[in-house]
Amino acid sequence: MACEQGRVFINDRPAKSAASVKVDDIVHLELGSRALTIKVLLVPEKAVRAQEASSTYEVIEELKRAPEILEWLPADEGW
Repeated sequence: MACEQGRVFINDRPAKSAASVKVDDIVHLELGSRALTIKVLLVPEKAVRAQEASSTYEVIEELKRAPEILEWLPADEGW
């Protein structure tokens, strides 16, 4: 859903939900009042445990916006 809403970018390009990532890709996510940019360090061949997931990426930037900044959004946008 986030991809279809234009809130996910891979290497500064809008990402589709079926997009694949590779090592060194830069992924940017707009998640409501939070924006997160990460660098992919490892693409596991199979699912990893939640405790191990953070070793697959490096946080480059994380922004937290005040909720009132998002007041212009319609209530049904799902942010």
